Amino acid sequence: MYDVVIVGAGPGGSATAHFLAQGGLDVLLLDKAEFPRDKTCGDALSPRALAVIDEMGLKTRLRQYGAASQEVEFVAPNGRSVHAHIPKHAGLSSETRIVPRFELDNLLFQRTLESGVTSEQGVHVTGVEIEAGKVTVQGRRKGKQIAFQAQLLVIATGASSKLLLQLGILEEQPQTMLASRVYYKDIQNLPQRLIFRYDDIVLPAYNWIFPVSSSSANIGAGFFRVGANAHKMPKTSQTALEKFLQTSSLKSLLKGARQSGPVKGYPLRVDFSTARTYDERIIIVGEAAGLVNPLTGEGIDYSLESAQIAAEFICDAFMQGEFSAEALSGYDALLREQFQDQFVANTRIRDLFFGNAIALNSLMKAMSKDENINQIVLNIALGQGKAKELFHWRMLARLLRYSVF
Repeated sequence: MYDVVIVGAGPGGSATAHFLAQGGLDVLLLDKAEFPRDKTCGDALSPRALAVIDEMGLKTRLRQYGAASQEVEFVAPNGRSVHAHIPKHAGLSSETRIVPRFELDNLLFQRTLESGVTSEQGVHVTGVEIEAGKVTVQGRRKGKQIAFQAQLLVIATGASSKLLLQLGILEEQPQTMLASRVYYKDIQNLPQRLIFRYDDIVLPAYNWIFPVSSSSANIGAGFFRVGANAHKMPKTSQTALEKFLQTSSLKSLLKGARQSGPVKGYPLRVDFSTARTYDERIIIVGEAAGLVNPLTGEGIDYSLESAQIAAEFICDAFMQGEFSAEALSGYDALLREQFQDQFVANTRIRDLFFGNAIALNSLMKAMSKDENINQIVLNIALGQGKAKELFHWRMLARLLRYSVF
């Protein structure tokens, strides 16, 4: 019997496995895929994500993949372009890095094996039984029934809610952001910065262009079906992306470029503020706990950080030998302390500013004229600042002034 079995070997699951193994626990990591495997995503790694990956001992290896960017461009609904440089914070890089998940996830997965984690791939988990003193994870591989036992289960299944619904941890399908992405290569004069476009779309939504190399990019579209414009949203995220690909600005950029691979859509869980993150002998990390930024759709950094929090908490729990729901509720308290205020405030910012073209145009105008506002908004988007700063009366007064003059 293992100490911990982890279901899902994406960034959250792999990082949890690595840190638990570093803490001396016997860990089994399960995934339905065979690595290396692709995963649909925007591929952007924030400075916070890079910091955790560095702590995993992968700083040098990660820099062999993808492309770095020190700048972000926002295009307002009225077409105004605003540039912002990645701010420097103590202990954090002043750059982002765009690394395809095919490469990132395999790098993290291989690191778990180096750390002594046992892996079983191609396992489709079909059920979980919680019994006195153990957890039994049932699954199927190549048509054969298999089972694994451990003292504790970590669920890191991303946006897939099947297992959580089966266990009764989720009672209904949670709120999601819908997104699609496609890769293009041989792009001439590709800007080496993250580009978020809010023009020619129904809000709250955005289109993006993220450089993966000097001549290739991850191009995508995402939206939230919420608020007054919910009924105006595209039927699918693929439809939203196809519309973006037909815009004159993108057609001009992609002239002579070639599509590399198909368009792929994916949901993003953004419901952490109300999500359950634990149960008896169960801990939930990353997107499976709703830990995706409700403003930007970024989730890798939250997955990696929640993995660190979970691993430290679990190691302490093994010292105590207590895995009841009451005992594991301390993990949820740690997550709430770290992320709850940010998620509540980011949802408000999305609905008040990024869900209304007039308000967003005013915000972008203020960002172009006031460096302090520029950096506050970028820090909020990166999860590196206090989102409540934007609602301080002095800040609101400055925003109002810029919207008028």
